Amino acid sequence: MAGIMGYNYPIRQAHIYSMGQVIREGYICPMDMTFRDALKHAMAVNGIKSLRSVATATGVSYHILKNMNQGKSERPNAEAATKIADYFEASLTDFYAGRVAPRSGKDMSVMDDVAKIKNIMQDLRPESRARVQAFAEALRQTDEGSQQNE
Repeated sequence: MAGIMGYNYPIRQAHIYSMGQVIREGYICPMDMTFRDALKHAMAVNGIKSLRSVATATGVSYHILKNMNQGKSERPNAEAATKIADYFEASLTDFYAGRVAPRSGKDMSVMDDVAKIKNIMQDLRPESRARVQAFAEALRQTDEGSQQNE
């Protein structure tokens, strides 16, 4: 695999190759950054300070992201990488190349707060969780009712 279509690609553990790019373009496209660097860049561009908020929003394990951030592992599986790239509204190729724009129309501080609330909810006992969910539903219905009256 060292020489594909006349190119010598360095095969390193920290790089992932985009299979979607292979299918679309017919060659293997090496990524410019490690996953860790690409994630840090995407988070900085979008003003996200918490790995936990990214994990909660994408469904990727926080421990996977934390281990990568600490250098204990170098890359996620393809499914996790795709979920995270999708979260930042980028293809895997663009994500690894650092071509991530600020997410349109979304307040990332609100996303961080939602992630914190979800994590708190997971630690509650089931009966407490049900009460909080009922309260949130009542607030939502009240908000919808007030919007219809305007």
